[in-house]
Amino acid sequence: MVAYEIINQSCLIIRPVPQSVIVFVLSGKKIIMLDVIQPKIRKIIRKIKQTNDNNFIGFDKYAKKGAYHWEELANDKYYRGKVEIVSSYLSKEDSCLDIGCGDGAYAAFLASQCQYVLGVDADYEAVRLAKSKAAQEKTTNCEFMQAPISKIDLKNLGVREKFDLIYSMDVIEHLPQPEELLQAAINIVKPTGLVLIGTPLFITPELVSRYHVQEFTLEEIRDLVSSYLSVQKEILLPIPRKDGKVHDDNFYISIGTPKILAQFN
Repeated sequence: MVAYEIINQSCLIIRPVPQSVIVFVLSGKKIIMLDVIQPKIRKIIRKIKQTNDNNFIGFDKYAKKGAYHWEELANDKYYRGKVEIVSSYLSKEDSCLDIGCGDGAYAAFLASQCQYVLGVDADYEAVRLAKSKAAQEKTTNCEFMQAPISKIDLKNLGVREKFDLIYSMDVIEHLPQPEELLQAAINIVKPTGLVLIGTPLFITPELVSRYHVQEFTLEEIRDLVSSYLSVQKEILLPIPRKDGKVHDDNFYISIGTPKILAQFN
């Protein structure tokens, strides 16, 4: 058997190395693996390569904590309050898309209140957890797939018709290119369909989560969203932050329909 040295994060194979080891560099660390686990490592490498996307910033929460949003949904009234806002805009006939579905807690909860929910996330571990938890709960009208936002369109999602409702909660603050999320949403929602965008608002630099690329002020998120949506309603909810305190009116939700001109950008 021949092993190879992989020298960058996109996993470019450049030359053979001694037969018994495989060497690659990830996040600046050289890692040596024995033959017996090479198949697993190759699988991980393929996944890293496939999720190489400028608008995807992965994080380790799911690897460390598992499907933790399911526990929050059951036990955290502030988290559940956000889900219930989305629920209030659904009907039994609606098709629904969750952009940045994470471990699927939102999607599985909402599936009982609409016709169908598709959850999409760029994070492989998140999608794996979502599928596993939904199967455990025997949720039959909810599916999950791995894809970066840049690949979200009707063809790649495998659907024929645009969605009645699209939501993306606690996602836009993780994105280097937040406009891409909004553009993807309005391109595949029905002309009279709704898009819901939810995000925590900026308070101070000290309270910004280390997992967030940016947190928006109320004025900033309004300006951003209004370029893509005709906003019908705005909601502000209380949420706990990293200082251990509950901050009133700190989670912003925008509800709107797609702007026609923005759909053609």
